[in-house]
Amino acid sequence: MFLDIFLLKSIQKVQLRGDVMKRIVCIVSAFVFAFTCPVLADFYEALKKGDYETAFKEAKTLAEQGDVGAQYNLGVMFDKGQGVPQNNNEAFKWFKKAAEKGDAGAQYNLGRMYVKGENVPQNYVQAYMWYCLSAAQGEQIALNKRDALALKMTPEQVAGAQKLASEWKPKK
Repeated sequence: MFLDIFLLKSIQKVQLRGDVMKRIVCIVSAFVFAFTCPVLADFYEALKKGDYETAFKEAKTLAEQGDVGAQYNLGVMFDKGQGVPQNNNEAFKWFKKAAEKGDAGAQYNLGRMYVKGENVPQNYVQAYMWYCLSAAQGEQIALNKRDALALKMTPEQVAGAQKLASEWKPKK
């Protein structure tokens, strides 16, 4: 009986601590969201209007703070010359930051850049690896490009790229 009461009280304490932790997480999340949401909303509003210069400024602020979506969007803007002069070096830089954190779109774009040798040495093994990672997250175009690229590679290159992809871990 004593043990039953002790266990019940222990469970209740853990549940209470869990509730407190949930509340703390909610408060912190709301605080963070309140500060990032207006900037993110401004970014998307500017994009919708075709105001790429404003969108760029908003995305750069978030990207420099480590926001993976903003990093990807900066890569796109530099890749396409939207709001900034087209710049493959900057596109690669921002795609790489986002890809290393696991963004599937950025991973696809790195694969594309490695295939074409856009401001990086052409490297089919790296391209295949990034396509694999993107495809694993459901990017159909990455899957198609990966399979087409495999036809240009030796079996050893494909195996090497697959090994790299299987060992890859996202950065925090």
